[in-house]
Amino acid sequence: TATTAGAQTPPSSQPRLQISALQYSGAFRLPAAEFGSSSLNYSEGPFDYNAANNSVFIVGHAHHQQIAEFRVPAIVNSTNLSSLNISGNPLQTFVNVIGKAPSGNPQDINRIGGMRLIPGANGPELVVNGYQYYDAAGTVSHTTLVVRSPGALTTSTVGGFYSFAGGS
Repeated sequence: TATTAGAQTPPSSQPRLQISALQYSGAFRLPAAEFGSSSLNYSEGPFDYNAANNSVFIVGHAHHQQIAEFRVPAIVNSTNLSSLNISGNPLQTFVNVIGKAPSGNPQDINRIGGMRLIPGANGPELVVNGYQYYDAAGTVSHTTLVVRSPGALTTSTVGGFYSFAGGS
């Protein structure tokens, strides 16, 4: 459908992804051991794939909210958990990026809700979206960090916290 500049097609008129369109290709496992100051035990699962390293950035234990990078082992097409390959030690151990913001953490962001590796001016950057676990007053507005050098989580500078204006 043709649209005019600036016009958007309402989401309700977009086709929905059907489960029948998906095909299971396999899986792998990540280790439960401690790597640095966190582990994947009780991870809530935010992650993003890094095609350049065939790896994933993933948030560890729910209480720690730290990010590590693990190489993706060969995918095994099995539904038997014990048949799946397990990734080895991480490429990068867990790092607290929330605590690296130059402005500190004035709105007490304490959870990571998502991540996305994007192209940046000087190479890839990791956008990290956070939230406050219990923001009853609904006042948290600055929720986003940018890890400028995701290939060096420990030493990377971090930009943020940033806010976004809503769209129409």
